[in-house]
Amino acid sequence: SDFAKSNANQNKYRNALYYTQKAIRFAKENNRIKALASQNFFLGKLYYDVKKYDEAINAFARSKMFVATTKPTSQQAFTYYLTGMCYIQKKDFANAKFNFDKAQFLYDALEITTTSDLINLQKGIIYKSSGNPIAYTIFTDIVSKPESPESIGIKAEALYQIGTIEMANNRKNLALNYFKKALELNAKNKNLEQRSAILLAL
Repeated sequence: SDFAKSNANQNKYRNALYYTQKAIRFAKENNRIKALASQNFFLGKLYYDVKKYDEAINAFARSKMFVATTKPTSQQAFTYYLTGMCYIQKKDFANAKFNFDKAQFLYDALEITTTSDLINLQKGIIYKSSGNPIAYTIFTDIVSKPESPESIGIKAEALYQIGTIEMANNRKNLALNYFKKALELNAKNKNLEQRSAILLAL
């Protein structure tokens, strides 16, 4: 509901959860399938934002269930993407990759091309976790593309990830160079969590 979204924007998660769950009950009582999908998605996003990943996964699963037989939508694709992000945080990389692949499939079906680097970044992180050198190729490919307001955070994260690979290979000067470039980009989008990780690496 609009009231729930307003509360979420003010970081009042407890109230937002209450009103979202209330909206879900209303939609269920009135058999509003699209509303059930949308409100469960929003519930999952709230849980994701407060790092309650198991609860988020369950809410996203319910959202996907309600639209399983309908035409693909960007929200449905984003639901799979966020589910993958939950599994990344849980270090369940197999389930993360499954959901990212599904998200990409839906985005392709919708002819949405602006999300490919975002999803490839996460796949690179998955490959990196197993020591697969293709991760480096993915990250450098992202970094080599022209900068845009939408790509700043993605490119900063790719630079940071390259830095961690170089550091692991004991190429410290090169790693520090990538970390500094990542920090410069991060200053443009002010992602505090990303900034903390980069500063810690420095």
